[in-house]
Amino acid sequence: MVSYCMMNLQLISTFDAYNLRWKAFLTEDNRILLRNGVLQLLGEPTISLPFGYGVRNLQILIDKEYPLAYPARFYSEHLEPVFDIIPDMQVLNKAYRTLTNGYIFSDFTLDTWDNSYTRKIWIEDSETTRAAGKLLGSFTKYVVVDFLSYVHDGTREDDVIVHIKGDIYKQLPNPWTVQDLIDVCKDDVLSNKRDELWYEIAECRATNKPVKILTQYNNRVYTEKNDAYGIPHPVIVNILRGDDERVRYKD
Repeated sequence: MVSYCMMNLQLISTFDAYNLRWKAFLTEDNRILLRNGVLQLLGEPTISLPFGYGVRNLQILIDKEYPLAYPARFYSEHLEPVFDIIPDMQVLNKAYRTLTNGYIFSDFTLDTWDNSYTRKIWIEDSETTRAAGKLLGSFTKYVVVDFLSYVHDGTREDDVIVHIKGDIYKQLPNPWTVQDLIDVCKDDVLSNKRDELWYEIAECRATNKPVKILTQYNNRVYTEKNDAYGIPHPVIVNILRGDDERVRYKD
């Protein structure tokens, strides 16, 4: 099995998630390698306000990287140490911790042009404010964030303006927290979690059925086959769309 064993892998954690045992490693290029048995997945670190620390843009790793046919994301609080290590994630992690630790918002103003409620936000410093805007604008269709940069008296200024859809904002208390906003947008938030794949893998493991994951490569599927000694190995096989076997085709 080809892996990142020839590179400097830093073990972050061994943990249980989605009814499976995982190992998480940080690679030299600041990606996260997830390992469950012989299944290896490589992806980019991400933070979601509703779901916390995660991995996105996942690809199966065998002899090369095989992108998944359909987007999947992996979330676990056990990934948190990674985000203190990766330089590009440190400010985003600071903003995440600030927003989810009871940070209070209030007094947004009605914008009659698009029936939204809007306000410029400022959290500690310019970098943290922009990171907070990125988090707020990426988890639900009901929140839009504008990032404006300009020069004032020779100094660059950055404005981060949050717009919340009117009928959503009216359901919020005043003042409100990020958790209040997540609760109001719950249906939309849950539809974007995209972590069903891991439960399907867990079911396969529990029932001794072969794991099958569709990749982007012309109906080529990841699965695992035992050798003559009963040792499982990861393989990529061809499969027809009409195959009755368990293959994940949709989110």
